[in-house]
Amino acid sequence: MPHITIKKSNINIWDEYPDLDVIEVFRKLRKDEGEEKSNNILKAIYYIYDPKSDKRDSGFTEEELIKDISKNLIGDKNFKWAEYEHVKEAWFKYCMTDTERLLKYYESEIEGLNKMMKDWTWTKKDADDKSAAMRNYKQLYTEYSEVKNLFIQEKLEREEMEGGYQLSMLEENVETA
Repeated sequence: MPHITIKKSNINIWDEYPDLDVIEVFRKLRKDEGEEKSNNILKAIYYIYDPKSDKRDSGFTEEELIKDISKNLIGDKNFKWAEYEHVKEAWFKYCMTDTERLLKYYESEIEGLNKMMKDWTWTKKDADDKSAAMRNYKQLYTEYSEVKNLFIQEKLEREEMEGGYQLSMLEENVETA
């Protein structure tokens, strides 16, 4: 299935990745929402949820990305993401590698622990529980780092493979002659 990477925000995902149209969930989205809105919804899913998105490493929280991208890309600050959960799930299934899905899982687990521990103050009563949570966090982060390294390796290999054909010196000389 298509391995999608959006490098420019102004692309039409349907033109760039026509294989998406063979997946029924995406085909139905395109039919129901029209070319432009479906294009923007899929790009929003990429920007918000896909580990390949440079927006995810921009310092924004997922909630901030959802808010801003819904408003500025889809054009609806109150966009009902729950109605498109099946489209997101299809994206995760068909447009991401196993490593990317695993990385996304670890990112969401770490984010969940961060939220939980943010306001959790040390008390004598729950010091053991908080210590255990911190050890689990450290272990989770170690595993996340390993998966992140695999993700980076895959990304570099893919970029090298998809880098495009370059003329050899001999071919360049023939072209200019």
